[in-house]
Amino acid sequence: MIVNFHKMQALGNDFVIVEHHYSEQKLFTKESIMAISHRLYGVGCDQMAMFYRENCFVHASFFNNDGGEAEICGNASRCLGKLMKRFYGMLRFTIVATGKDYDVQVNNDDTVSVNIGRPSIDGNSIGLSKKIADPLNISLKHDLQMEGKKFSKWGLNRMACVSVGNPHLVLFLDKMPPIEKVAEMGMVLSLHELFSNGINVSFVKIISDGLMEQSSFERGTGLTMACGSGACATAFLARELGLINGRSVVVRQRGGNLAIEFKEDESVMQTGPASYVFSGSIEL
Repeated sequence: MIVNFHKMQALGNDFVIVEHHYSEQKLFTKESIMAISHRLYGVGCDQMAMFYRENCFVHASFFNNDGGEAEICGNASRCLGKLMKRFYGMLRFTIVATGKDYDVQVNNDDTVSVNIGRPSIDGNSIGLSKKIADPLNISLKHDLQMEGKKFSKWGLNRMACVSVGNPHLVLFLDKMPPIEKVAEMGMVLSLHELFSNGINVSFVKIISDGLMEQSSFERGTGLTMACGSGACATAFLARELGLINGRSVVVRQRGGNLAIEFKEDESVMQTGPASYVFSGSIEL
């Protein structure tokens, strides 16, 4: 099977994007997605996205590089925005993914905005496998039954989880751990039995009311240069917990900055760059 693809990136989070009708997507197995995503034997990417167009709707499916499906991806959604403009002249459209709608707009400055909707702290939407008294105040000791030694060095203040279409666990720290510790601790937390579907993990330091620093470990992928949905989750939780007060904040990540804005209807908008890299084909 020959697969035509586009390679794109947003803040260093890279994607292989394939246009296929839904019926054709069924031809892709977990193994074929892993083969395409492999950085040595395939094209290489953090995630793979497949889509088909239907008027002003873009039906999309997102897959981590371990072949597992993700509900949504903020950075990949912005890449789709840039792709729709480049090849189809579309500046506004709606992504439909796992039954939810996400409005996308390509701006005059060539950045892309994606409205990820209203976040949810409902346990079912997050995928909590047991009842948690308060998703906004998770305890290492009581909820996760983990010792705090590994985290005390960086001053863990609060830990909370939320769904922004996909599930996120956010740790608010006094200082950022080195990236190898983010990888180590992120792996443990993302696979914790508390989270039935796994979870994306972000380590965050609040610098000011309008600026936060974030490093993310994404389930099924690992360390990434940036996480778009994670930035939305972080901003929402920081505001919900009273750690920031404004209606907008910049989330600084290894791959660059993402602007987050809280709309009047309490939905969350992310705005940032996305770039086309190249197109090609691969034989599976």
